[in-house]
Amino acid sequence: MEAEQKSYHILRLEASNIKGIKAVIIEPKPGVALIEGKNGQGKTSALDAIERALRGGKLSPNKPIREGEEKGEITIELGDHLAGKVDFTVRRTFTDKGSYLKVVNPDGFEIKQAQSMLDQLCGAMAFDPMEFTRMPAKQRSETLKQIAGLDFSEIESNYNKTFTERTVLNRQVKELEAQLKDYADVQPVEIPDISEIQAKKKEAEENNSNIRDLKSTIARQEQSLESLVNERNAVLEEIKKLEKKLEENDLRIYKANTTIKGNEEKLKTMSIVDTSDFDNQIAEYGTLVNKAQVYDRKVQIEKEYSKKKGNAEQMTSNLEGLLKEKEKQLEEANLPVPGLDFKNGDVSFNGIEFEQINTAEKIKISMCMAMALNPRLKVVRIMNGSLIDSDGMDEIKKIAQEKGFDIWIEKVSNRKTSENSFLISEGELHE
Repeated sequence: MEAEQKSYHILRLEASNIKGIKAVIIEPKPGVALIEGKNGQGKTSALDAIERALRGGKLSPNKPIREGEEKGEITIELGDHLAGKVDFTVRRTFTDKGSYLKVVNPDGFEIKQAQSMLDQLCGAMAFDPMEFTRMPAKQRSETLKQIAGLDFSEIESNYNKTFTERTVLNRQVKELEAQLKDYADVQPVEIPDISEIQAKKKEAEENNSNIRDLKSTIARQEQSLESLVNERNAVLEEIKKLEKKLEENDLRIYKANTTIKGNEEKLKTMSIVDTSDFDNQIAEYGTLVNKAQVYDRKVQIEKEYSKKKGNAEQMTSNLEGLLKEKEKQLEEANLPVPGLDFKNGDVSFNGIEFEQINTAEKIKISMCMAMALNPRLKVVRIMNGSLIDSDGMDEIKKIAQEKGFDIWIEKVSNRKTSENSFLISEGELHE
């Protein structure tokens, strides 16, 4: 039970024949421990040995053993700096056949299911807080999601798809709104039955045509009468010879007069009908039809506007739902530091994008993340420590002291730069 509740520091690291290491023994003081040396001398191998020993062969390369050797070994003593007491000793041995783990307590008793106990003890040891501060925004965001067990891919895909669709709809809604302004004064129009008006006009036109035809006939008949009269005068001169022909001519004159009088009497009963009123009514009909078509277009636009506006509002509601679902997942997620969130493709802290945060705050947040991910094994490893300036190093030391953590930092140097510094050269520890 004690192993499940207590937190531990690394009191001693001993490694031999592991990657770039020949043999090193590191017994750090509390706080920041610098693992220093030139490039390619074994610094990284020393820091990697911590995780390799505690997490097992699955984190080891195909050949963890130093070139030319048959066996490699890492021993770590876990305990409390203040008490100066070793609680567990972890020893992992590597051969060409695999790795072998043995964990014993101070009394020499071997711990059963040792790897399971170490897995519970170790958090995300591979998390390097300083590397986190230097990551591109997208990689940093994905790293935090992996740590917190978050997967927003489906939500973000649905959000982006819905957002794009809503953008198109809103653009169409604005276009329809602009069109509706042109129809602001348009009202519904009642269109009368044009067929009756057209029939009356046709009847009037036929009447007028008949009158014109009759006038033309009368004119022709009058011309014919004049010709007949002239002919009669000629006939009268030859009356004696043409009596029979005169009688026939008189009869034709009688019939013509009778016909003319009949047509004249008929003409007296008829009158020209003014069709301009019908023309005006037909023109008015066309105007009404045009107004009705304009109103129908207005109604159509209003329906389309209402439909698309409703769809846009529904999509807005869907977007809000997706954001709430994302917020819910964030609330339920076990984020390592309160206030962490995701914004514009990057990690944010208390609403501020990570890149906008000052360097000291970045270091503090990243360090607190690393510590939250390793609550029981109070060790944080940092690679490429040479990139950390003096202010950043002071901030790391301050946080380490406040939180009671040990910070192991790899740093390129050809000499020891602090009291808690360990210089490695050609795979061995040098004073």
